[in-house]
Amino acid sequence: KHLNKKVKLVDKLHRSYVVDLDQVEFVVQERAELIFDRLQKLLNNKEKMNEALTQVMDLVKRRIDKRIADHDKAVTHNFGFIGDRAIQLDVGRIFRGHKPKDQDRILERIDKWLDQRN
Repeated sequence: KHLNKKVKLVDKLHRSYVVDLDQVEFVVQERAELIFDRLQKLLNNKEKMNEALTQVMDLVKRRIDKRIADHDKAVTHNFGFIGDRAIQLDVGRIFRGHKPKDQDRILERIDKWLDQRN
């Protein structure tokens, strides 16, 4: 109730909409690179590959330590990078809970992906 702004949005069909930002809920997103797209680019650079994997696993560990769990088992669309920072993308099935084996499950899926490319 404090932005006092309206924006004009144009969809893919070129229809225009005026949206009062004080009347709608929204988030601003930034485009991310999916985890396996990034890892594909790093297959020939072990040092950068290890940095990227460490970032993802550190992110998962921080989430687990905060007792935040995720029912969604997909790694492909759930993790990615904005610049050099690992992020979790799809938070639709996150809940309060403790699932320490999430770290092992995610690492298994990444290892399987890597094994298929070696």
